[in-house]
Amino acid sequence: MKPTKFFVLVAIFILGSTCVNAEERKVLFYELGSSAAYGSSTGYSKLAERMVKEGYTVTPLSVGPITTEKLRGYDLLVIPAMGSTLTSDEMAAVLSFVMQDGKGLFITAGSETETNHLAIPFGIRIDASGKLEDSENQMPGDTNKRDFQVSRLTEDSLISTIRKGVNRIGFYEGSGLYLTGEAKWVATGSRSSYSTSGTFPRDSMPPVAAVVRFGCFGSGLIFLTSDPDMFKNENIEKYDNMKLAVNAVEWLTTPQDIYKENETCGDMMREVTIEKNRIEREMKLINASLEQTTIKLNTQLSENAQLTEDINHLRSGMFCYKDAFCVAQTTAAIILLGLFLLVGVIIYSSRMPKPQEKKGDELGEELGYEFEEPIEEIGREEGTEGKV
Repeated sequence: MKPTKFFVLVAIFILGSTCVNAEERKVLFYELGSSAAYGSSTGYSKLAERMVKEGYTVTPLSVGPITTEKLRGYDLLVIPAMGSTLTSDEMAAVLSFVMQDGKGLFITAGSETETNHLAIPFGIRIDASGKLEDSENQMPGDTNKRDFQVSRLTEDSLISTIRKGVNRIGFYEGSGLYLTGEAKWVATGSRSSYSTSGTFPRDSMPPVAAVVRFGCFGSGLIFLTSDPDMFKNENIEKYDNMKLAVNAVEWLTTPQDIYKENETCGDMMREVTIEKNRIEREMKLINASLEQTTIKLNTQLSENAQLTEDINHLRSGMFCYKDAFCVAQTTAAIILLGLFLLVGVIIYSSRMPKPQEKKGDELGEELGYEFEEPIEEIGREEGTEGKV
């Protein structure tokens, strides 16, 4: 066994006995303004369904504004296709939620300008001057240069969880990102990607998705991409888009407090914690599936028992001969009664007296003739005359 794998197993065991629990985490979906079309029950419904399947509680925020009170108790705020400017109070609530409370923020840009009002304080600025194009990595069968595949993904060990299992993503008419401070890129265009305005020339490999992991000045996490359609229902199941989104949500909702003091150890513990949480959620799903299977099995056994009882009940009203054939008792009774009647008729017929031979006068009467003399006397007379 490799040392790293051994360490992970040991760390999972240790964490299993600590206070770090994979409790059900809560996600708040911002669904006001332009974000409404990308909400948990609309354009991002497949992502929301996957979150629920992974053990998250998803709640829509469809009545504004964003406040500290509304954010309280949630682990992640999702702002999809952000297209409206937040008020100063809303900005303060979001900043406090991320930097002071150590929570996660998931943003996909709708309007570059409006999104920048929230993103710039975190070290990310979206290029609002033009869209990215790529003529060498287009979608198969698509001539639109603004829809292309992205395969250059981060190798940074601090955020490797996000790209785990992700090899290629689809990018749909988004812009490049400028990163400063603690912001790190997750995915970038290739050398053939460029901006229509020239701000990102060829070979610049412009970032298209980035994260922020605060150190000294906060403990929250941020994930941002300039393409809101990447995770929309019609695109999220293409390439590894769903995997990227799920990984980002997982990374954003993993508690930061357990590794604040030691950054190196903390980063390793983050990976272990994420893996531990994933295993616990999978076990929860397996147990739920096992419970459903047990219920179905018990139902089937009950139905089988009822069927057996019905069969026995039917057999109790049947007459069987050496298990070769069976008939209902009423039918058997009718058959036996018929046999008895037939035997009785045969016996009765055999015991009836045979008819005796009829005499001549009786025979004549039956034939409709009348004889003056009996036939016997006529015969005797004829015999006498013959002798004379």
